[in-house]
Amino acid sequence: MKRKISMLLLTAAFLVVLFSPHIVWGLFSEQLEIESSEKRALASLPDFAIETIEEYPKAFEAYYNDHLPFRNRLIRLYNSLQVHLFRTSSNKDVILGEDGWLFYASRTDGTTMECYDGSVLFSDEELKRIEDSLLGMQQRLAEQGIEFVLFIAPNKERMYSEYMPSYLGEQAEDCMLNQVFALLEKHPSIRIVYPYEELMAYKQAHPEQNLYYKTDTHWNDLGGYIGARALLTELGIDAAPLDQLETVSIGDEEGDLTGMLNADGLLEKNFRKKVITNTPNHVKALAEIYDGRMEYMAEGAPQKKVFIRRDSFSTAMIPYLKENLSHSIFMHYINYDAQQVWDEKPDVFVLEISERYLRWLRNPVL
Repeated sequence: MKRKISMLLLTAAFLVVLFSPHIVWGLFSEQLEIESSEKRALASLPDFAIETIEEYPKAFEAYYNDHLPFRNRLIRLYNSLQVHLFRTSSNKDVILGEDGWLFYASRTDGTTMECYDGSVLFSDEELKRIEDSLLGMQQRLAEQGIEFVLFIAPNKERMYSEYMPSYLGEQAEDCMLNQVFALLEKHPSIRIVYPYEELMAYKQAHPEQNLYYKTDTHWNDLGGYIGARALLTELGIDAAPLDQLETVSIGDEEGDLTGMLNADGLLEKNFRKKVITNTPNHVKALAEIYDGRMEYMAEGAPQKKVFIRRDSFSTAMIPYLKENLSHSIFMHYINYDAQQVWDEKPDVFVLEISERYLRWLRNPVL
């Protein structure tokens, strides 16, 4: 009898240990759960059917793993220990820099690290393709009376290399960016805007002001304004220097690199500041689809119709460009088509890319 009682007690204890997380979860899930910080859809409960019985165990395991009680809190605890205690990134595409700075290290989405360490360079054949691509686009646009400007936004790793971890060494002098510059020196008719010097000058004069987000891949509104002003200057439009303008705080937000670490709420947030330009021009939005067409008319602005084929770096530039151009069209590369340019017949076509996408220059977009 005692043996049976012992076995029953042991079985009961085992079941309590096994199911107590689920019981607690069922009672207090609303108080304990937090929103998942993973940038993906969690697995749903699969339907059981004889026809798919072989796939069912794997599908159910994925569902169970995604909906395990306390899962999100355990993930946050793990990521917090990784970052703060062990100084280890939980994502191979994110580098933990100094003083809370994060950097993008993907070698499949662009060439961020190759631009930094010079580990990959353009071949002679690739440089010839870039040359033919840029000259071809310039010629086709000129035939339609359209000016061509190439805009390259500097990588965060180049602007804030002092926060890169020491084990990565110094950034390379011999890199793809300098290869492109050397190529363009042979073709001075190709207009290029690369606002590195303007950004660096402001950074050195105002070290208390960041121009790029600490936990995001992009420049912030201040960096975006400096980039926009550099482009406007190339277009013959005056805009006040940033240090002559007022800035106001407009809140804070998590960075995209924080999200890649599944560490929302665990790292410093990025404080946003908006530049007050006091431009009197009245701006009317005709379209505002982020990954598609963004179009504006500005009454009182210089008579320039500008079409910008863009990536995400132009997001912080748009507020300051749209109020200084009488007609501006920003088309995200995801939904861009060359025919759009020919249909619009702008005064200027701007090809805007971030430095990590220099390889895109091998293929003309017109």
